[in-house]
Amino acid sequence: MCILPDSQSDKAGVGEERTSAHLGYHLCVKRAAVKCCYGCKQSFAQCYSQPPKDIIVRRFMQRQYKDMKTGLMMKSRKSAAYFHLNINCLRKVTAHVNVKDVFVHDEMWPHLTGQRRARVKEFGLDVFGDVESSDDL
Repeated sequence: MCILPDSQSDKAGVGEERTSAHLGYHLCVKRAAVKCCYGCKQSFAQCYSQPPKDIIVRRFMQRQYKDMKTGLMMKSRKSAAYFHLNINCLRKVTAHVNVKDVFVHDEMWPHLTGQRRARVKEFGLDVFGDVESSDDL
C-alpha cells in the first residue's frame, strides 16, 4: 500500500511514483453516478450509497466494450472504472493485483473514520497502525 501526499507532488523523485499511482487502484467515496462494478459486473446495491459501504476502489484504464455494429471488442479512451472493495473484483481485471496496490491519497483521509476505517481494515489495508479512534462505530 502506498500513501501519496498531494503536497509532495512537486518534490524530486515523486513524479515517477505519482505516475505509477495514477495507473493504480485508488480508494474513493462512491458517487451517485457510479452504477456497476467493473470487476464482477454487478450493480452497486443501494447500501453502497451509505457509509461505511460507500468506500470503493477506482482505477483509470482503457475499458473494453463491444461495438454494436461490428461485434468486435473495442477499447475506449482512459476513463475511471469502479470496483467493490473486494480483492476478487479487482482480480477479475488484473489477476496479479494485491491489496498493497491500492493507494490512499490525502483527500481520502477525512473520509476514513469510524465504520469506514473498520471496513478498510477488513479489506486488508492497515494504514492506521494501532491507533484507535474515539469515533469508531
